[in-house]
Amino acid sequence: NIEGVEAVVALGDAAVAVLARDTWTAMKAAQQVQVETEEIRAPVNSAELFDAYATALDDPEPAVFRNDGDALNLLQNAAPDLTVIYRWPYLAHACMEPMNCTALFNEGQLTVWAPTQALSTAQKIAAETAGLDRSRVTVHRTLLGGGFGRRAEMDFVERAVAAAVQVPGRPVKMTYSREQDTQHDMYRPAGLARARARLNADGTILALDYTMATQSVVASYGGRTPSPRPSDPRRDVTVAHGINDLIYAVPNMRLAFVPQDPHVPVGFWRSTSSSYGIFCVESLIDELAASAGADPVEFRLVNLPTDAKHRAVLELAAERAGWGEPMAPGRGRGVALFEKARTVIAQVIDISISDAGWLSVDRVVCVVDPGQLIHPDVVVAMMEGGIVYGLGAAIFGEITLEQGRVQQSNFHDYRDLRMADTPDIEVHLLPQGGRPEGVGETAVPGVAPALANAIFNATGKRIRTLPIGQRI
Repeated sequence: NIEGVEAVVALGDAAVAVLARDTWTAMKAAQQVQVETEEIRAPVNSAELFDAYATALDDPEPAVFRNDGDALNLLQNAAPDLTVIYRWPYLAHACMEPMNCTALFNEGQLTVWAPTQALSTAQKIAAETAGLDRSRVTVHRTLLGGGFGRRAEMDFVERAVAAAVQVPGRPVKMTYSREQDTQHDMYRPAGLARARARLNADGTILALDYTMATQSVVASYGGRTPSPRPSDPRRDVTVAHGINDLIYAVPNMRLAFVPQDPHVPVGFWRSTSSSYGIFCVESLIDELAASAGADPVEFRLVNLPTDAKHRAVLELAAERAGWGEPMAPGRGRGVALFEKARTVIAQVIDISISDAGWLSVDRVVCVVDPGQLIHPDVVVAMMEGGIVYGLGAAIFGEITLEQGRVQQSNFHDYRDLRMADTPDIEVHLLPQGGRPEGVGETAVPGVAPALANAIFNATGKRIRTLPIGQRI
């Protein structure tokens, strides 16, 4: 009975769509559609999920990805110098442009206009959905409107095509509302990691042991999308980027993984496992420096391989940030050093905390070595964008579930960094030669630990759970 609405159609057994003459009319009408659904089996609740993950850390038969030296014996025969647990939440992609796709089915031919990160997969899924040979499907990639891994998924392509085949000869533009986009995402996984460590008398790291409980993105993605990657989560070493490929020289190290499957779809997210793996490493390194009574920068230099190019990156970041200069009361400075996609980055973050406990991020100094430098402006832009994205996630980002339903819906309760919150950002390029390396998502992972370390420097309070929040 709504003017402009032409049909309500089923899109397989997963969704229904309102077809109308314009997006606004369709969205308003969709709010009036009543759908009867089955009860959710074993609904996920965030608090219970993390309790289960904590129990899983003691699983007697984890998948072991690294077992160098004799870490377990060294840590079991004497009390570790440090035992801590780090926690990170589910995160949505929150692309500025919600998921959308346009499809036209006409005279046995299908044409698709999609902002996709996986063009060939989009063509394959579109053909299967329409019941066509791939030779009859043409896919045009549009500007993405923000990708971050979300547009490697195929749900929006599949649904646009499923609607288009029901109205031959007419193009159908399928658009998610912001609420649908937030509550039906394929999220960055939540998880826990327990870290145990011992130091030598000279301040070098003797032994490290990490045990992780989280989901495998590769297994989740492969369960719904054609993928050449193996889907056995116990073999998925990509869950531990930043930890498995540790940049520090540690002779005794064990890394264990206990796969979890709470039936929450997870997907690739801007830097994916590095976004939490590097938080776990660079937070621990700072805690070990404090335990040893060492300066955080000097402690990192002592524990890096002597020939590592990371040293020059860290030293330049410390110099440009004024590391070692005294800070006024209520201010703090923290550092993170890491490698992502073979690009080496150091970030130093300056913060202020008001008497009422409100956090302000004042400055971020970033030094990046991308190998051979091709386009300096692109590298700087990607560092700046990644830092802003990482700050929003570190301070605000959290998806929570109650009875299997996502509680956040839009930017009022899934906050992102705003212009008023954005700090001064300095990017310094330090190309040290070699092949050109990746810069697309490489700035994101170091932001959370550098920020957490700055808060410790200002307050003496350790941050081991994300998000940090705006009030400390």
